[in-house]
Amino acid sequence: MPRKTFEKKLKSLNKRVITMFEKVLDRIENTIEATKNKSESAAQDVLFGDDEIDKMEQQIEQMCIGIFALEQPIASDLRVVTGCLKIITDLERIADQCKDICEIINNEALFKDDISISKIIEMLEAMAVMFRKSIDVFKELSVDNAVSVCEYDDCIDKLFSDIILQSCKHIALNPKDVTHYVDYMFIAKYIERIGDHCTNIAEWVIYIKTGRHSTLDEQDSKSEML
Repeated sequence: MPRKTFEKKLKSLNKRVITMFEKVLDRIENTIEATKNKSESAAQDVLFGDDEIDKMEQQIEQMCIGIFALEQPIASDLRVVTGCLKIITDLERIADQCKDICEIINNEALFKDDISISKIIEMLEAMAVMFRKSIDVFKELSVDNAVSVCEYDDCIDKLFSDIILQSCKHIALNPKDVTHYVDYMFIAKYIERIGDHCTNIAEWVIYIKTGRHSTLDEQDSKSEML
């Protein structure tokens, strides 16, 4: 009976983390909608929905602490609880970065440069693909798919570099527009950080499954050398 009760708690924990993933995905999709269609309502949903994510993180933290204190998990069970505790931190930070992006895109001047905005949208959509993959990786506890998440991070890093170089060129040619090109760079940096958090999530899934906490970027570099 005690083991069944413990397994029930782990299932409940898993379900809550998946719900948090889904809520953060809503923030990402609203951020894309706000940027694509200059949707003020989508941006407001992200800005005013941040408290919900914070509360979810706190509730899951308390659940994990309760499991540690009362159940004293060992081996693979311990990894599950520890991994979930780490993953929700990354999820909360992703939501924060969506909020930061939506605060910036309220600036109408950003939308005067269609090429720069299209690059931002391309980067956001690549990040959304990566985040959805990280959800599947968590649900399936798939090590192979966790490693593949890094490929999307490489794509996001390339788009980030393109936006930085493009913005610097525009600033050199049009110094009066420096403010909103700096905003492009800030948005790109927030998206790049979200990609890093998705990679962190994949790394914690590998830890849950194998007990190893390896860095996916290092794995990718090693595979290129072979």
